[in-house]
Amino acid sequence: MSPRHALLTLMLAVGVAACSQSNPPSPADSDPRVARVQPAPSTSTPTAAGPLLTLQLDGVAWQADREIWGAVHPPGMGQTVIMSGSFGPKDAHEQAFNLNLHAATQPGTYRLQSTAPAIGMVQLANLSQERYLMGNVLGYDIEVELLQMQVNPVRIEARFEGSLVASDGATLKLTAGHFRYSE
Repeated sequence: MSPRHALLTLMLAVGVAACSQSNPPSPADSDPRVARVQPAPSTSTPTAAGPLLTLQLDGVAWQADREIWGAVHPPGMGQTVIMSGSFGPKDAHEQAFNLNLHAATQPGTYRLQSTAPAIGMVQLANLSQERYLMGNVLGYDIEVELLQMQVNPVRIEARFEGSLVASDGATLKLTAGHFRYSE
């Protein structure tokens, strides 16, 4: 495992560990700057096709080609919804996307910002040699529309957009994000 891949793995583990502790009221719960859940309109109907994770970064398409996976309220992680997928071979150049939405109790619109990590986290690793990390501790501002979430069997559909700060200092616009997974 390369040092960069080890660092990314450690950063993801720290983020997961932080959300796996008990869920006492978060300081973000009383912070008026943090967007609260807005119920989704009842007219949204998720599609019934297979798993999908796709997005655009500064207008360039990116789509996971394997390990598209999701979880709703996994044991030990409270009310977290996890959305992930990878592109490319499983090696040091694997491009891995993760979006963790904490305190998700119902479909609706959630705002994820690096200034309020108690709400959630998003990252993309290994987009390129210069952009080995985007989002996470570097910065993100993403709006997630959680269209469907079901615990058993797991069903998740979401759309998302916003911006990610990359390790080279650039801020990339993320548009047309779409995640779909069911068991």
